[in-house]
Formats: sequence, C-alpha cells, structure tokens
Amino acid sequence: MAQEIIRDVKELQPNAWVYWQPVEPDVPEYGWGLINANYIDTRDQMSAEKTPLVRVNRKFYVYGRFTRYLRPGYQLIGVDEPNSIAVYDRGSYKLVIVKVTGNAPETAQLDLSSFSVVGDTIQLIATTTAPGAGVPDWKQHMEAVKIESRGDQKLVAVHLHAKSIYTLVIEAILR
Repeated sequence: MAQEIIRDVKELQPNAWVYWQPVEPDVPEYGWGLINANYIDTRDQMSAEKTPLVRVNRKFYVYGRFTRYLRPGYQLIGVDEPNSIAVYDRGSYKLVIVKVTGNAPETAQLDLSSFSVVGDTIQLIATTTAPGAGVPDWKQHMEAVKIESRGDQKLVAVHLHAKSIYTLVIEAILR
C-alpha cells in the first residue's frame, strides 16, 4: 500500500486524499479497509443491536504516515530514491519526507546542508507493517532525532527497521 501511494504521488501528483473503501467486514477475503467491523445492517433504522467488533487495521496507520503530513499546497520535491517522497511547505517552512523500507533494515542519512535549518531536531513517526523478528510493533511511534552539525554540514542519520513506513518532519527550514 505504501509503495503504491509513493508511486501514485510521484507520477500523478494528486491534490487530495480520497480512500474508496475505509470500512470492511473483519474477514480474510477483505483486505483494503482501514477499519474492520463486523457491523450489523439495521437498514438505516434505529436498533438496539450494536456492532460487536470494530478494529483499526494497521493500514489506517500506514495511510496516516502520508495523509497527516502531506497536505494540500505542499510542493513535491524531486527525490532520486524510489521508495521516498519529499514535500515542502513555504508557508510553514516545513519539509516532510516519507520513506518506505523493504525486507532489510536500513540506515537513512539526510544531508540538510542545502537548506537553512533553524532547529536542531527532526520529528520521526514510524509504523511497522510486519512486527516480529527484530521489528517492533509500532503503529504510531514518535521520536525526536538530533541534527548533527559538522562544519557547514547539517546531517541526520536514523536506523530504519524493515517493512516500515517513516515520516520525517523538519520544521523551521528554509529552502
């Protein structure tokens, strides 16, 4: 799902987020719902019956890595890395990078030297899609990551778990 969103954003450059099937029954043959529910069809009539199960699917958090941070009006910045996208908002001076990892852990190194960076940390938000075997069970993990200064260079290095989606938010940055 995350890799398809990155591909679509890069190629189609959409103006809005629209999800066609947000709620689905909680059964194996349905797999696109952000929320799974064994809902009761009351045929739009008042009923004492209640839906017995409503479960937020991990896809909800994956979709949120994009929709919560890539907002209308943000400018898409070209990134050579096929599993990443970056956007910049001139009004709020915010740079947002979304990175999807493959089957192996990675270390991402960002060089922010071409920007004028006011802050000394970035916000990293992560969702893991396949917890276990050394990959934590993160639905919406947040942490601050230090920006290192080496002379004129401003660098960020982060360890990224396999099968995960990371959103990096850098505030107070001038392009």
